[in-house]
Amino acid sequence: MYTELAKKILPYRNRQGELIQLLKELAAKGFPVGSTLDEDGKQNKIPLATIDPFTFFTTFNRGLTNENRRGILSYLKAKLNLQSDVPTDFDGIPIVNSQAAWFFPYASSRKADDIPSLWTLAEAVVQNPPEKLDAKLFERCLQILSVGPAKLTMGMFWLNPKQYIACDSNNRKLFERNGINGEIKNLPMYLQLIKDVNTKLGVDYPQISKSAFESASGAGEPLDATSQKGNKQYWAGGFQWGNTSKLEEFIQGNFWQLGWDKTEPNPAAKKNWDYFQHVKVGDEFAIKGLGGRNDLRVHYIGEVTSKTEDGVLKLQKLDRPLYKDKGPKGLTGATWFDTLVPIKSKEIIGAIFHGEQLASESEESRPIVDIASGVNVILYGPPGTGKTYETIERSVKLTTPGFSGDHAAHKRKFDAMRREGRVEFITFHQSYSYEDFIEGIRPVGSLLDVHPGSISQLADYYWRDGTTFWIGDAKYKHLAKGPATGTTFSRLGNRREWV
Repeated sequence: MYTELAKKILPYRNRQGELIQLLKELAAKGFPVGSTLDEDGKQNKIPLATIDPFTFFTTFNRGLTNENRRGILSYLKAKLNLQSDVPTDFDGIPIVNSQAAWFFPYASSRKADDIPSLWTLAEAVVQNPPEKLDAKLFERCLQILSVGPAKLTMGMFWLNPKQYIACDSNNRKLFERNGINGEIKNLPMYLQLIKDVNTKLGVDYPQISKSAFESASGAGEPLDATSQKGNKQYWAGGFQWGNTSKLEEFIQGNFWQLGWDKTEPNPAAKKNWDYFQHVKVGDEFAIKGLGGRNDLRVHYIGEVTSKTEDGVLKLQKLDRPLYKDKGPKGLTGATWFDTLVPIKSKEIIGAIFHGEQLASESEESRPIVDIASGVNVILYGPPGTGKTYETIERSVKLTTPGFSGDHAAHKRKFDAMRREGRVEFITFHQSYSYEDFIEGIRPVGSLLDVHPGSISQLADYYWRDGTTFWIGDAKYKHLAKGPATGTTFSRLGNRREWV
């Protein structure tokens, strides 16, 4: 209800008197909403004529009984035609001191841009994630008399609890226990706090705040990074619904959805729904696909921020390397062909979610290659023995001597070199022709032009980089050599000829 109310009152920026009138109506009904009187420079009490969204929210986020808080919200729901249910539990929602609830000082001390700045910040908080906030605006609001980091971030949490976390006293104790710096002096420090909380405690800020409250009140076990990490589960889900791909929709919308109907009698549907019931907020989730019978590709990794009864998981994207290789062996009770796959093996979790090399990969399944041998090498073996795997690492070692790292690092380097034109990966098949590999005539509009093939383009790259593979043969003035073929090219004018 908080988020719906926050959106509802934003249009009242130029109708602040109507919000103040709501407070007067609540007071007339006997609810303790606080004062609606301001004070001028002569300390005379005058009617309050202006208010901001944060201060409006303090009406029901002060030291009140839950009965009064529900009563106030019930009245606002009816008056503003809100659709959300009135909360029954306020545990974890931080409250301000009733004696200093306003987010602005009296008129006698108030600056002209105090309340306009609060309105602008409230609009930004409701409509944008933290990284989109204006740093100067954030710091300007921190400078307002009676506003500090704890109070301001509490107000931001009220308006948008899914994206902003409060720095109230309970949360600060929690942060301190987990080695998180809770000091806030400017926006970069607040953004760093959010990043640290995401890493150590997760992204479910309402639950984090509730756990901090329960810990402070002795009603629950202290929340810490160790317990969070220990309970985290890992999952992978497919994106193909029959003949329809949902990949783009899932990635763009930062969510995943189970395609089986909940009432479907199919055993596979029942199995996947059973798995879904065990997914919880804070788990990590990979959207996966299969490229070939045994090739696994991960397209997206995110952390589960919420789930619904109709099979939807809301995700927050994580910046992780995306796995693309053979489907690791060692799944428990599932296969990579299943729609929803629980991943329990630490080794597989490391490979899929953190870009780590699979330590259990049998060396016997890899082709035996002497890296010190010449550049012309043929790798042979049945499918699944690691020929492609070895080719990627070997290409990087040949073109970038001294490069080190796991296979994921080599793959990233290999992909970067392909984009630069330094290496090429070619699959020879029945339709692959001489013209594709060396050069051939291709139509360009109404004309025909010579089109270089893959090997010619590589030769051109190394020809332009005359310091890399230069051939010191006096017979040929302009020569370049492909790094992995041993084939020498002679450049004569604008033509290439084999020599």
